[in-house]
Amino acid sequence: MQISNLRRILKWSAIALAATVAVAAPTNHLIDSSGKLTEKLDLKATFLAQDISRHIYLNGEHWKYQINRLNTLIEVPDQLRDINRVRIVDPAGTVIVEQGPAIEWPLRTRSLPIFVKEAQVASIEIDMSLRPLLAATGLYAIFGIVIGFLIYFSIRIIPHGFQCAIDAKDIFPSRLICRKRLEHRTAEST
Repeated sequence: MQISNLRRILKWSAIALAATVAVAAPTNHLIDSSGKLTEKLDLKATFLAQDISRHIYLNGEHWKYQINRLNTLIEVPDQLRDINRVRIVDPAGTVIVEQGPAIEWPLRTRSLPIFVKEAQVASIEIDMSLRPLLAATGLYAIFGIVIGFLIYFSIRIIPHGFQCAIDAKDIFPSRLICRKRLEHRTAEST
């Protein structure tokens, strides 16, 4: 195989590997973190829906007017609090209770219906910003690009190493011959 063919193969292999690393690192992070975020929001919505369902069951039709009690039910401890907004919405779409700041786009919203006696009486909605996730994915993208360039340039150096090895084949025999002649002359002189 000629050196030019080897260089061409290694060049395109390096480009493919570098592009794969540069794309795979942020994509993997985005998919993994997005799934974890969805699970987290689903879990929060499930716990809150259970508590609110119990409250609605105990208070009947008057549950909508107990705003303070509903606020305490949807309040999340500071250790578990993320920047999110929680709303309780009745089936007509009227917001009964809302807690948390307004969240700008991009955001992830999870909604879970609240059932009491097999009838949907409300739903709970949790919004969370995707900006921290996208910022972290951007850092992973920068890291992936840097690693990709390092892979590309390190693989691009390999053909030069092969060329040096080929050139060294021509050099080493002549050095060996020179060394043997030198040893022979020194042996004759002594």
